[in-house]
Amino acid sequence: MSVNIPQSELDVLEKAFHLMWDKFPELVRLIYKDREVIAVNEVGAKFGLSEGNKCSEEGPPEAHRDCQANRAMSTQRAAFNTMKFGEKEVTIYWLPVDGYPDVFLHFAAGTATDGDA
Repeated sequence: MSVNIPQSELDVLEKAFHLMWDKFPELVRLIYKDREVIAVNEVGAKFGLSEGNKCSEEGPPEAHRDCQANRAMSTQRAAFNTMKFGEKEVTIYWLPVDGYPDVFLHFAAGTATDGDA
């Protein structure tokens, strides 16, 4: 892992992520500035995503063209876009993590169909 965070802090960060996001009904990832995935919630794991991969290498290249990760990290404010996902309108978020300026949360809201991902 190329994440430049002391392992003890990384362990706490990952634990906090899982406590807060594992039961969220949408795919959520905790990502380092170089796009390395630090943690994936339960829904993401069900879709075969895992830690250590580059989020920018997942899915088709055009899915990343409106990435707001750099903006979220540089301003330390939430960034988002809306887009069509099939017949649904979804909002895609990049949220900075307080105290970790090189880390952000990334997820889309609006893809879950019935609360059962």
